[in-house]
Amino acid sequence: MARSQHLMVYKASYVLCREGFKKVQKLPKDLRYTLGMRFFDSSLKVLQGVVEANQKEQKSEALSATLLEIELIWTHLRLLYDLRGISQGEFQVLSERVSDVGRQVTAWKTWEKKKRKT
Repeated sequence: MARSQHLMVYKASYVLCREGFKKVQKLPKDLRYTLGMRFFDSSLKVLQGVVEANQKEQKSEALSATLLEIELIWTHLRLLYDLRGISQGEFQVLSERVSDVGRQVTAWKTWEKKKRKT
């Protein structure tokens, strides 16, 4: 089993957390401590889910929980954009990061299902 830090999905999740935190710090105060922190907390949960899934024999449950957190991140991100907490460019960059992590987690979950069938 590879260490979590060596996984591409870990690296992508880490970058999402890092960039997300930088954006949260620049949000207006009314959004920073509500929606901004929820966004950051969800990104941390995604990172934690990747680490947990890597450690478990049965990864499906941890990956499903991680995919749910990714959906929550999409909701938080869209609200931040709609409430003018982030610009269109920031929204686009963060959306690409979330999409990248989501694709990797989905692919991992699909691989896990195929592996269990054989």
